[in-house]
Amino acid sequence: DGGGEPITRAERFTWFAGVPVALIAGSMLLSSLGVIGSQGLRVDTFTDMGETASLRTNVSDECRASMIELHGQAAWDDAVAEQKAIDEAGGVEQSVRLSPERIVELRAEKAANAAPIGTGVATIMVMLGLVLALARGVSPSASPAPLLVGALGIVLGLLADILLIPATMSSGATWLILAIPMGLALYGCAHGAVRLAGNELIRVVFPP
Repeated sequence: DGGGEPITRAERFTWFAGVPVALIAGSMLLSSLGVIGSQGLRVDTFTDMGETASLRTNVSDECRASMIELHGQAAWDDAVAEQKAIDEAGGVEQSVRLSPERIVELRAEKAANAAPIGTGVATIMVMLGLVLALARGVSPSASPAPLLVGALGIVLGLLADILLIPATMSSGATWLILAIPMGLALYGCAHGAVRLAGNELIRVVFPP
């Protein structure tokens, strides 16, 4: 290793590959399960317009001939069939402005279905976790206490996001709740940064 401290193959694999891969893969898995995701409550003020045919069919004979020449007879026939199905279903649904009451209902639905952990918080915690893992890897014989404090902060931050921070909470209040967990996490990462800075290889790649 670049810092002069002996590192076993198992330690190298654990802290430089195993833990980082587990953090990233775990966050991706939780995202696919809906545990990590958007907590945004933005709602459009208009409904979506209904589906339309792939080509305009209500055109003059001259325009129809031009469209067939441009897109082909098959595409035109498909568009005619699509328009017929739309007409039989009642026509194209027009976009309309939502009432204030409906907007409130949709926001409440989004809040109820929001992911327990926000994407932003999860991304920050994964990055901090990677710093702690690499710091442990470059100096496995050093005291793990500061890094464990940082890891505790990450866990507390995620639990706070799940249990104490609803999707309706403002960003200011969110970070006020996360202040202590983030402080612990940054404390651990500060010690980790010092250990990383002492590694010769990392100093070559990221010079001070």
